[in-house]
Amino acid sequence: MSVPQMMNRIHLDDVVRTYYRRVDADDIDGMMLLFEPDAIYDRPGQKSIVGRSAISAFYRSQPPIRSRRHNLSSLIIEGSEVAVHGTADRITLDGQHSTIGFADFFTVSGSGLFSHRRTFFFVPFA
Repeated sequence: MSVPQMMNRIHLDDVVRTYYRRVDADDIDGMMLLFEPDAIYDRPGQKSIVGRSAISAFYRSQPPIRSRRHNLSSLIIEGSEVAVHGTADRITLDGQHSTIGFADFFTVSGSGLFSHRRTFFFVPFA
């Protein structure tokens, strides 16, 4: 692996881990700095959320919680694509604890920002 490829892999790993740290800290403004202005976010059961401002509005519309922690069990980089698997633990304002498994797939643009994110949740099949 060449030095530029290694640096690119290090950057992609760092930007994705930074994203989850900012999510856990409820730093929406900081999270948005990691997305392209025209980024797309896809979640199960919803239309695509298009644009940094729409993604920010989505996050700001979520019910407040006491705490959140993403635990990454794997992070795989292939070119400009990053796949992440892990669990998200959260505690609601009334003290309810929940854990859900997730998988995220990021596409990173040439400028090093997310151009696309697709999330899947590990839940019982209905």
